[in-house]
Amino acid sequence: MRPLSPATKSMAIGVFGWLVLVAPLLPPSLQLGDRDTARLYFPVKHFIAETLLRGQLPFWDPWTEGGVSLLGQMTPGVLHPLTLLYAALPFHLAFKLNHLLALLIGGLGAAALAGRLGGSRAVAGVAYGGCGALLSASSSNLPFALGHATVPCALAALIAHLRAPSPLQLLFASALLASCAFAGDPQAMLIGAIFGAALAAREERPWPKVAAWAAVALVLSLPAALPAAAQLARSSRSSIAASERGAFATSAPRLLGLLVPRVFDGTEAETAAAPAGGGPVSFFDVITFGAPALLLAAGAVRARRGPLLLGLAALFCAAAAGDALLAAVVPFWRLFRYPEKLMLPASLALSLAAAIGACERPRWLFRAALVLAAAAAALALLRRELLEVAGLAALTAAALRFTRAPLLAAACFVAALLAASRALQPVPVQAYDRPSLTGQALLRLGGPSEERWRVLTEPGGRLRVPGPMEPHEGRLAAAREAMWPQLAQLDGIEGLAPYFSAPDRDFDLAFHRAPRAMADLFGARFEVIDGPAPLTSESGYGIRELSAPAPRAFLVKSSRSAASAEEAAAALAGIDPRAEAIFLGAAPPAGGTGTAKYARKGPDRIELDLDISAPALAVVGERFDPGWSLRIDGELAPLRAADLSALSFTAPPGRHRAVLNFMPWGLLPGLAAVAAACLALVILHLRRAA
Repeated sequence: MRPLSPATKSMAIGVFGWLVLVAPLLPPSLQLGDRDTARLYFPVKHFIAETLLRGQLPFWDPWTEGGVSLLGQMTPGVLHPLTLLYAALPFHLAFKLNHLLALLIGGLGAAALAGRLGGSRAVAGVAYGGCGALLSASSSNLPFALGHATVPCALAALIAHLRAPSPLQLLFASALLASCAFAGDPQAMLIGAIFGAALAAREERPWPKVAAWAAVALVLSLPAALPAAAQLARSSRSSIAASERGAFATSAPRLLGLLVPRVFDGTEAETAAAPAGGGPVSFFDVITFGAPALLLAAGAVRARRGPLLLGLAALFCAAAAGDALLAAVVPFWRLFRYPEKLMLPASLALSLAAAIGACERPRWLFRAALVLAAAAAALALLRRELLEVAGLAALTAAALRFTRAPLLAAACFVAALLAASRALQPVPVQAYDRPSLTGQALLRLGGPSEERWRVLTEPGGRLRVPGPMEPHEGRLAAAREAMWPQLAQLDGIEGLAPYFSAPDRDFDLAFHRAPRAMADLFGARFEVIDGPAPLTSESGYGIRELSAPAPRAFLVKSSRSAASAEEAAAALAGIDPRAEAIFLGAAPPAGGTGTAKYARKGPDRIELDLDISAPALAVVGERFDPGWSLRIDGELAPLRAADLSALSFTAPPGRHRAVLNFMPWGLLPGLAAVAAACLALVILHLRRAA
């Protein structure tokens, strides 16, 4: 039997360490349930999994917001390779792995990059794969976790390409960078490009290769980027206010949480209480990096590339507290929110510095570890959390005394285990699987919801926790009882209220200016409120019946034009949208009578059987998107946005079959560009090989 190669041994050790780190979450009775993991990604990924298992493409989600493009929103990460987990594994296991594999990917990527830079692979892998920021992102916000976990992989491949350039290596490195966008976090791709340019500066003649790497990555990202760009152009995200963009900035004192856990970090109880009326909380529950890795990072201060990495860490830490400077200098930076997620690249830079410091081990580092241990032990009389710092610093001093890199990695791993115990907070799987009391009440009142009626909710209101529960489980249960957007579909109920990060500007305007008209237009039969109402669910939420069941497709008697979205929204508040339609620009003729029978043949396909006496204006209670196309009896026909938000078209007289199909705008051109780029690089490789 051939002995295992060093690379295979390192991979096996990395996988084993990852399993130890995530083992508490692997039992089938537990599931991740923090913040958007519970509120957004679980129901969306559940829809994606069910759609894939039916052999369909999950590009359009009809269950939420009156219908929404999942590629247009980008954050669901439909095209990311890990989406295949949902076609191969039971859903609950696939969902956990989709999140937790980010820790393994990030750790292995950091190890590979540290090896390229002359640092300790083990220290870098443990320090980044187990840092508080990446653990918190894996627990609470999947796109940020996967996007930033892939950054070190892309950087390691870039350094390999700079030192031994080849077309296939360029393709591989660019594909890794592009996968940050496929994960749903284009900012991670932008940060990766900045990081890569900084690391490449010491390589020989790097700039043409770095430019090619970034350009090819941009082309490879087009299948995800083009649909998202189309949605962004129609979204309020295209002009974010400074106050919104700066939400969840890290306060300067909290940066001390890199060393001291809990004192400056957010806590699970604070975070869970926030939606129920608590004060502002951090974006990441935990940002702890740990005393061992911080000490080692300090040891790189005079090493080659050490000052660069520490400078990058300082830059991203400062930007996490407020990124106005980067927004003014870096193109497209203004499109992104939540500066605290910049603790992820800061942690990566610190991990690489720690890897270099572990190899350098300057003599003063041992004394510094002892001083930190003694100081933390003394101050622990005031705050007991400092005992952890004292213990980790003493452990680091012992590892430095024996000058063994594996011992240093072990000290970092102990810190990672402690951070994981705080950041990875599971909930019982029944919190997702059991039906909500409000959902059961709605289904008893209205019958099945699918293709028949939707629910209107008030997200952001006070949450009622149905009984004594752990904070994260209680927040999830309360949000489900309130029928918050996306979560309603776990009860088989279609929703209307928006929540995705790139809401359609016109729909959002109409929804807030004329909510009753939007409810009628999209067939919202019930409204769930936190307050008095004719009916009350067993969990205490009020239920109002808004209207009788109405067909999803219908003909309107009249139409009129509006000069602006504001004018249209104001007019909507005073009309019956099932009798009259409002259009931006010239209004199409209306008035024909007849019937329009609606049938959904899949998430992205709607069929209408029309029987009309004269030319008529048909409206479908489904969100308008430029990706929808219409064929009437096989012939292409134009679609318009009625009432700022719904699908509509002019139907000819007689009996006809109208078919609406959805294909995300820009997806096919993006795939064509990817194919062309791959073909060009493969041909170039073959020519060079010949």
